[in-house]
Amino acid sequence: MKEKYSFVKHIVVIIPLVFLWAGLNFNRNNYPNDPEYIYLMNALCICDLQSVGHIDNPGTTLIQLSAVTIGVKHLFLQTENDRAVENVLRQPGDLLKA
Repeated sequence: MKEKYSFVKHIVVIIPLVFLWAGLNFNRNNYPNDPEYIYLMNALCICDLQSVGHIDNPGTTLIQLSAVTIGVKHLFLQTENDRAVENVLRQPGDLLKA
């Protein structure tokens, strides 16, 4: 009976160490479910006056603010006759420049 409890003690120590190791080695850039990308695509859909499929989350306000920001910035800094969606996708770094 003592051997069984000894095994449980080792498992109780090993499992948190495994989770700690996995958490430290987790790189979210390797996974395609990046929420910022989803928010950007939904903001671009709003700018293009299309429906948004991802509306039932706390990030809805962020999506709306992003769409307003992209739209206003595109109005003032538009250099060509292209849409805001095409401009953001073609030159994403320009959105950060002021």
